[in-house]
Amino acid sequence: MIDDAVIREIVERNLEKGMFLVNVKVTPSNRIIVHVDSEEGVTIEDCVRMNRLVEQSLDRDVEDFELEVSSPGLSEPLRVLKQYHKNLGKEVEVLTSEGTKHRGVLKEVKAGSFTIDEKVKEKEKTNRKRSVEKIKEREFEFESVKATRLVIEF
Repeated sequence: MIDDAVIREIVERNLEKGMFLVNVKVTPSNRIIVHVDSEEGVTIEDCVRMNRLVEQSLDRDVEDFELEVSSPGLSEPLRVLKQYHKNLGKEVEVLTSEGTKHRGVLKEVKAGSFTIDEKVKEKEKTNRKRSVEKIKEREFEFESVKATRLVIEF
């Protein structure tokens, strides 16, 4: 089986300016999946170029493989800090390690945490039957988050 660290090194060595590696996965059947991204987005030409560079760096005579290079899909969770920075101001859904979900606008990203502005409904103090929608700032430590995904609405 091809080592994913070898693939990571090949990809990182050949990234164009502004691009970054999101994820590398190598299955037991040597299916290699590489996700790259950039602030401006990734074109098909970017993926084709990276595919060729990785393929040229590996020897099919030694070990056969299947290679797929793409940008992460919209349904994929955010995996690296640069993705959080890229998506500042966008709506995200956060699933915590405890299993609770929070939805809000990605407001701030720091080295070990990020903050969202979440809309919450609270009962009015003067009229307990009436709810008021408020924005509550929530901070999450990366290690306490299971997944963060962009919210896509049509």
